[in-house]
Amino acid sequence: SIVKRLLCPKRGGARKGILVFTRFLKEAERLTQSIDCCEMVSGTTPKAERERILNDFKSGKIKVVVNVGVLTTGFDYPELDTVVMARPTMSLAMYYQIVGREIRPYKDKQAWFIDLCGNINRFGKVEDLKPTEKANGQCLVMVNN
Repeated sequence: SIVKRLLCPKRGGARKGILVFTRFLKEAERLTQSIDCCEMVSGTTPKAERERILNDFKSGKIKVVVNVGVLTTGFDYPELDTVVMARPTMSLAMYYQIVGREIRPYKDKQAWFIDLCGNINRFGKVEDLKPTEKANGQCLVMVNN
């Protein structure tokens, strides 16, 4: 119901695209079946089909893409303005990667990050994430509580 409401928000204008992260294929399939302009990608989606879906998403032909574990890294779409995190994680790295899908700067973008699973409570807001340097020069991202 949240994704359906995001398609026609009362405030903030229409969303450019909504990327949903789920943990299970069944969740993703149910969402895809309940929303007309929604497609799903997962590890079993053939490469050509995945490329078609993502190109249609970026062009606005598809309004919602729900994915199961495949778009956490390497998916570059600076115009993306809405991420729905419908999966919990205990991994700060995964949380940071998912948030990173939508915080890329883009002209006049009003980014929305909707967390349905308490990840923000667990890790903090993205603006609270601070890089720190370990003794050997490696960068480690920590939450500033």
